[in-house]
Amino acid sequence: MVTHTRSIQAGVQGGLASPGSITNKNLLSLCSKTLYGYGGFDLYITFQQSNGRWIEPINMGEGINSSAYDWVPYVTPDGKYFFFNSMRSGSWDIYWVDAKIIEDLKPKELK
Repeated sequence: MVTHTRSIQAGVQGGLASPGSITNKNLLSLCSKTLYGYGGFDLYITFQQSNGRWIEPINMGEGINSSAYDWVPYVTPDGKYFFFNSMRSGSWDIYWVDAKIIEDLKPKELK
């Protein structure tokens, strides 16, 4: 039985949705519809600090996000690929990129 749940307390306007895979204990991919996104829902990543708190989610940028809905993030168990759903072509489809983008977006102090 679950006796205690905790928010990641990311503080993103518009809320968070669709938490994706966690390839290790320090990474969480998710989506959000914020005032400062590219449109629809955008994909974000957040990293857990050594004190257990999560950093403010980082928008994955226009190379990943589009003016359409982009969501349902997933990193493969081997950490090589990042998959997501998008309506950028006018209908739902699955897209993927090299998961190296995650390391590129990771703040220097967490590397």
